[in-house]
Formats: sequence, structure tokens, C-alpha cells
Amino acid sequence: YSVLVDALEQHQLDIIECNAFRYKSENNIKSYKNDGALTIYNHDEALKLSLCDGFTAAWNKLYKRSVIDTVRFPIGRKFEDSATSYLIMHNAQKIGHIDTCLYYYRLNPNSITQTSFDAKSRWDFVLGYIERLEFAMQQRLPYVDACNSLLMKSVLSCLTAYYAQPNESNRIYYEKCAELVRQYRNQSSYKMLSTKYKLFLWAFNRFDVIHKLGAKLSYWRKQIRVTK
Repeated sequence: YSVLVDALEQHQLDIIECNAFRYKSENNIKSYKNDGALTIYNHDEALKLSLCDGFTAAWNKLYKRSVIDTVRFPIGRKFEDSATSYLIMHNAQKIGHIDTCLYYYRLNPNSITQTSFDAKSRWDFVLGYIERLEFAMQQRLPYVDACNSLLMKSVLSCLTAYYAQPNESNRIYYEKCAELVRQYRNQSSYKMLSTKYKLFLWAFNRFDVIHKLGAKLSYWRKQIRVTK
């Protein structure tokens, strides 16, 4: 905290972010850059990064209270940082990133982000990206296409959870995702997708068996990993 506070005060920043060690075990600790270099972003640069899938995590930052303002995590939803990070960045004028690992991020193989194939949880993720796209459109930002593509990525992730464990109680999330694909799928939707997700998006309502098979394989691979 002293390192972050010093950087925030010295450079008159609204937000300062650090790197982290990724801790799996005593013998498996990985780090990002750790050379102490500081990069400073203005409002537009930071907002772009935040909306385009950077600056999302809440846990590796120190904030001035004023930029948090009235922004709050949505109650009862998972993946809440993706629903709020861009709003906080929108309130900031000067943001710093320091290439120093000051945080240990413990990777729990049983955590929801690592193992969950719960369509309800992943729908919470989708809601955050719907809100991001609506925000970009309302603000007339030049990142609408990127936000559209990231929304499709979250939708495909939710569909993967449903296809892996389809049941009637989760059917509603399939229907919600299907409606979003019909509403928002266009050429820009493929912009930020991996090759796998591009195939899944193209195949939707054409040859869904590709995504269904991929979901089953992904599910069993993670179950085997957790067992080990």
C-alpha cells in the first residue's frame, strides 16, 4: 500500500494499479513484469482499456474515494467488477499502472471462475457486458464494435455452460442468449473473438452441434483437472 500511495500522491493520480503474482502453490508462482516501470493514462486511454477488457479487476487497485462516487457493485450478481470497473474509470482523469507485483492472487482450482459451468452465474457476466455496450452506445464512444464483440464472447461462454449441463431450469438462459445473438450478431461481433469462439458464433442456429461438442469436452476436461 505504501508503494501505491506514494505513486498516487507523487503523480496526482485518481487510480493506481499494480501487477500480481499468480500463486498456484509454493512451487508454482508466476509473475507479470516486475521492473517498477510506471505508465500513466489519461481518461480516454483508460476508459478504452477498461471497456475493451483491460483494467477490469477491482482487487489490484487503489482509488481516490471521489472516483468511486456512487458506483456500487450490483447486489446479488457474480463477476461484479466487470459491471463496475468502466464506470469508475469514467470518473477518473489520470490513471497509473506500475509494473511491480504487490499482490498475491491465489488461483483456487475449485473457484467459480475456474470450474463453474453454471449458466446462471455466467448470465451475471453477460449482464455486465450488456451494460458496457449500452454505455458505449449512449456515450457515443468509438468502442461500440469492441463492446459488441465482448458481449458475444460472454454470451457464448454462457451458452457453453448450458450446453455442458442442459436442463429445464437453465433453459431460460439459453433463450436469453439466443435472443442476444439474434439482436446483436453482425460482422463486428467477431472482432475480439478467438478462433474457437468465432466458429461457435458462426455455427449458432446453423450447426450448433459444434458448440455442444466443444462444451462437453471443456466440461469433462475441467472435471478431470479438479479431480487431479
